[in-house]
Amino acid sequence: MRIDNVMGTKNTIAFHLVVPNLFFFLFISLKIHGQSTDIIMPRYNNSPGFELTVTTCEANFYDSGGSSENYRYGNNAIITICPENPNERINIDFTNYDLQASHVLQIYDGLDTTASTLGSISNALSGTAFFRASYGNATGCLTLTFITSSTFAEPNDDTSYSGWRALVFCTPPIIDIGNPEDLVLNDDISGDGTELFNLQRNTNTILNTQNPEDFTVTYHLSLIQAESGINPLDLLFGNTSNPQTIYARLENRHTGEFATTSFRLVLNEIPSLPPIQTIYVCDTDLDGTIVANLDETEPLILEDNANLAVTFFADMDNVLENENPLTDNQIQFAQTENTIYYRLTDVQTGAFAVGSQQFNLISPPLNRGFNDIEVCRDLNAEAVIDLAALSQNEITDIDSFAISYHESLIDAENEDNKLPPIFIFDKEITVYVRINGFESCVFIKSFQLKPTSIIKSGMVESYTICQFKDGSNTGPVVINSGLNANDFDFQWFLEDTPLDGETSPMLSVLEPGTYKLAITNSLSGCGYTLETSVRLAEVPDNVELKIEAKPFSNSNKITATVNGDGPYTYELSGLESNTTGVFFNVPAGPHSITAINSNGCSSVTERLFIIGYPKFFTPNQDFHNDNWNIQINPGINIQSLRIFNRYGRLMAELKGDSVAVGWDGLTNGTPMPADTYWFQVDFTYNQENYTNSGYFALMR
Repeated sequence: MRIDNVMGTKNTIAFHLVVPNLFFFLFISLKIHGQSTDIIMPRYNNSPGFELTVTTCEANFYDSGGSSENYRYGNNAIITICPENPNERINIDFTNYDLQASHVLQIYDGLDTTASTLGSISNALSGTAFFRASYGNATGCLTLTFITSSTFAEPNDDTSYSGWRALVFCTPPIIDIGNPEDLVLNDDISGDGTELFNLQRNTNTILNTQNPEDFTVTYHLSLIQAESGINPLDLLFGNTSNPQTIYARLENRHTGEFATTSFRLVLNEIPSLPPIQTIYVCDTDLDGTIVANLDETEPLILEDNANLAVTFFADMDNVLENENPLTDNQIQFAQTENTIYYRLTDVQTGAFAVGSQQFNLISPPLNRGFNDIEVCRDLNAEAVIDLAALSQNEITDIDSFAISYHESLIDAENEDNKLPPIFIFDKEITVYVRINGFESCVFIKSFQLKPTSIIKSGMVESYTICQFKDGSNTGPVVINSGLNANDFDFQWFLEDTPLDGETSPMLSVLEPGTYKLAITNSLSGCGYTLETSVRLAEVPDNVELKIEAKPFSNSNKITATVNGDGPYTYELSGLESNTTGVFFNVPAGPHSITAINSNGCSSVTERLFIIGYPKFFTPNQDFHNDNWNIQINPGINIQSLRIFNRYGRLMAELKGDSVAVGWDGLTNGTPMPADTYWFQVDFTYNQENYTNSGYFALMR
């Protein structure tokens, strides 16, 4: 058998003692130098002396099927690929591969399979993979083995897998340093701007898959230090600025070659806490507790910064551990000063600051609390309270507050209809006090004002000792307070001089003057002073009457006066009485006026009669109001009715039945002109004689 190799050399092999039906296997080992366009993995050459070594820096590498066929079963092959130049390294970049899962392409970092394993390919799916001789591999070669079956397979035993395609190339002996990322930490709650960074977090990135046994990585503060390899930093390094640049040096342990790169240390600053401010919450219901609304507090802390979030906690330990946040934003406090802690977080970086919020309970400075108050009545049954003085008693440091009182809750809430400082009332009433306090707190409290029981005194305004014409009088009068001696204490005075021993509810006096009685309620302590006068009164002489009568109406007016020592009470026919002596709307008919001395000493009576008549008539023969006559009252007997003109001339005289008919406006058959006329009537009533007169008008 003659073999021609790729270099053009011919080799002849002779076989002797050939036996029929005996199979022979021929293994050929090639050592190829120079550029090779394609490298095809042998199907089986994995026996000592048959290894295949290829020296190249640019080639395509295929499985045993080459570039156009699938590989077959029964592969048991080995190949070594080395670089053309010293210190270079072989790189194999598998652009795709398609292997049965049990078929393994193994890659070793050296001249044979005794070298360390870089990796393997065993996959039924297409993919990519990259392998490079390490810096510790002085030859720069890679050895690959491909085993698909432990038994021999026929040449036509094809698989359905396309195998692989890879690019083979060389790289010079440079440092392949990786690109590290910036190291980022959040500043702690101290906000001091420095933290410990673990520089070793970037070591693997800087090595860039290169063997750490072949390289060292050090970190430095400056590029000069990194290039000089001096002053390496501790792997736990506290930054001194923010951000701060760190320089890394990657050095080949074997050759001393190095490369440098850099990255930054970035410290996320914690959010700035808002100015510390105390939130004052009004104890409006005066129950000693307040409710802090965290929903209202949150905007004060965030200050419209959408990049911040706040979480509230009951204590500092929970804040630091971020545990047990407050979920109910309505927090009730019962102490005067209360603290809530919060975590203010930058939602983009996670850096957080810890703050606290103070909630202070504000209560009105009540001295006694505006409890229900019983107020003494005066003698008019009215209770009077000085609300300004009440405020002074009930509120501490009153000058710091505005106080007002109201009769309804709505008025108190709106600060409307304030009660006057001196408030007068006569029945139990609910009063609402409004206290405008510190930090715009408004407190409203209600209480009852209760007047004491009404003093029902039997004492009258004045007492009279009747003085008769002969100088005698009716004797002593008894001034009776009408109060129970068990409920009150008494002291009598004449003018302002106390009367010795006079401490009973009654006093008998003969001397005129002003008497006073000081009384004190034994239960309430309320004090009162009753006052009356005792006077001498003379008997009246007579009653003078003035009658202002309006014809044909009930609007007559009578005025009665008495010459005498009053005051007097006047009675009209037992129907009504007054102290003025003036009576209005008196109807026509007989009446009597009685003047009674108010002291009860005496009385005088006068009688009168008011006649009714029309104030005008119209004698025009229309059968309406054609005659004039006086009103005929039962019991009245008219003797004579005479009519005169304004000059006193007699126009007509009516007697008997003609009185009922009346005057027809004629005198001796002649119509009288329209004018004012007056009349005089003589009559008897209850067997007594009367005369009355008046005016009327004739109209045409």
